[in-house]
Amino acid sequence: GYTSSDLERDLSIPLLEILKYPYLLLNERLNDLCVEALFEVEKINYSYEVTGKYPGIYLLVVHPNEHIRRWAIRTATNLGEVDRDDYYDIQDVFTCLFKVIELGLYENPDIYNSAEIEEGKLILLPPHLYDTSDYKSYWLGEQPFYRRSLFARIPRVSHFPESVVLI
Repeated sequence: GYTSSDLERDLSIPLLEILKYPYLLLNERLNDLCVEALFEVEKINYSYEVTGKYPGIYLLVVHPNEHIRRWAIRTATNLGEVDRDDYYDIQDVFTCLFKVIELGLYENPDIYNSAEIEEGKLILLPPHLYDTSDYKSYWLGEQPFYRRSLFARIPRVSHFPESVVLI
């Protein structure tokens, strides 16, 4: 097992890079390794504190693994509001999250298989990054973004579904 010093030495930099560059999670093996690392963090009760509003945190709020989802929601909540500058830094993640609903990926999961994947860019969320069988957990993961506590006043963005109102 890991100790706090092992974690600091071996896992903190790779985890930070994954959170900064969430397109790395498109690789299913890297996603699995990230999940294992975050489990190790919890297992030894090490407080892996994230101080920046990195895009990967917001991507993980819909992760199929409930523990990862909870960690991401808790982390995003602790980081506070997403202001205009923050939003533009993580806009690709939000676009990607909303496309799951917009394109009906729950009803048509094969859309992802036929989509072109552009290296280094999040375009569509692959099935290993969200629970494809539970629409409710997906919305519960996104729900914190609609609360006043996480969103500052962000300009209305055309790719948000009309039914979504940001407070």
